[in-house]
Amino acid sequence: VGVALSVSGLWLAMRGAVHLWGLGERGRSLLPVGALAFAAVPLSWDFATSGHEGSVGYAWIGAAAYVLGRRVAALRSGTEVRIDRGRWELVVLGSGALVRPEYALFTVSFVVAWAVLHRGAAGARWSAAAWAFGPTVAYQVFRMGYFALVVPNTALAKLGGPFGASEGWYYLRAFVGPFWLWVGLGAVAVLLGRRLASASSDQRVAVAALVVPALLTIGYLVSIGGDYVNGRLLVVPFFALLAPVSLLDGSDFVDRSGGLRWVPAGLGAVLVLWATLTATSLRPPWDAKGNDFLDVRYDARELAIQRWVGEPPTTIEDYRDTFLAGPIKTLATQLPSTDGGILVLDDPYYGQVVLLPAEDGPVIASTTIGALGTVGGIDVRIIDRLALADPIASHLPVTGTTAGHLRKLSNAWVYGRLGIEADPASAAAVRALSCGDLQRLLDDTTGPMGPGRFLSNILHAPGNTTISIPADTEEAVDAFC
Repeated sequence: VGVALSVSGLWLAMRGAVHLWGLGERGRSLLPVGALAFAAVPLSWDFATSGHEGSVGYAWIGAAAYVLGRRVAALRSGTEVRIDRGRWELVVLGSGALVRPEYALFTVSFVVAWAVLHRGAAGARWSAAAWAFGPTVAYQVFRMGYFALVVPNTALAKLGGPFGASEGWYYLRAFVGPFWLWVGLGAVAVLLGRRLASASSDQRVAVAALVVPALLTIGYLVSIGGDYVNGRLLVVPFFALLAPVSLLDGSDFVDRSGGLRWVPAGLGAVLVLWATLTATSLRPPWDAKGNDFLDVRYDARELAIQRWVGEPPTTIEDYRDTFLAGPIKTLATQLPSTDGGILVLDDPYYGQVVLLPAEDGPVIASTTIGALGTVGGIDVRIIDRLALADPIASHLPVTGTTAGHLRKLSNAWVYGRLGIEADPASAAAVRALSCGDLQRLLDDTTGPMGPGRFLSNILHAPGNTTISIPADTEEAVDAFC
């Protein structure tokens, strides 16, 4: 699926460039300038199939580039178009926040560009806005009703942290430097600039709609300190930067008499040489501070592959001999000797076993939940100690030092979630979770869903989003009880 979405996104971007620059005439020689630059970078494809949002991002950016390119072509041909015609195109342009929250920057840019392209149309703007933003608003209502939050839980989990632009700048350089992206992007930027010098205002609007939010997104990522996986959050804005020139006309490089235009031809040669070198040889250096994948500076995925897996994992069996499999192995060996109630506490990488009442079933509390959830299935309850999928941990204070993994559920809070009073700290957690706003948050996010719950969750969502839970369970009792 990831490969199909990524290839589709690249194809759509190329078709969008054909429409944008009017390259559809038969007999034209088309050169995949931006497409080559994108495809040459290994991380572009690593995150197409990594299970993250990269492939969906490629597909959406490609679709948006296609929509804008087609509309520019229609306006260039003199076709009468209305701002609210092309309703599904408006839905595409308005769906950025559904792919990833910060892609709302792209959505705003796309919709503004759409409005500018139709600057003579006075009517139907509200209709166009409804089509563009309607699905996002509808999903926002669903999010508030189902998850009882105004923003994704992952956004709360990743909020804040001891990071700033200096760390984010390192994250950006770790992506740009090893692949010499300044060479490829520099060549592409000059070629795009030459195109824009003779472009129409509509073409410039469409290009700006892709390039400006890409740069803003990169700036935002730098400002928050980046991520703990090298390049993961940068590949989609990188693709957006290249989309307007994913295809260029051969006449940009050769004049009518067949002679070379030396500047663009030279840049094209540099681009081909750079792409060949990047695709075959250039790779990020190994950069790990220790064995703990949460201590690795922005390349935890590569560390996990090289140090514990050996080869990029393609099946669940590839994880069998890694630390990721420890909790599920412990569960498999210990469960037969119980009546079904067991907690495997992963702290951090080895299993501690706690017997539970049979009705509580098997539970794993772990810092890594992807492979565990796949193997365990729906009969094993997984508690995410790193907060991304846990409604309590995401409201705790920042204690981590890794971008993207800032909060952690302590043993006391894990016990509290399960009603285990193993010591004074866990007893305090049990009590705090039965009090006030904290009890409401837990009920809203874990209770049975029905129409009444859905409506009450919508009302509670703003308050739930702003709850702050002390890490110390005794302080939590004072705060909520």
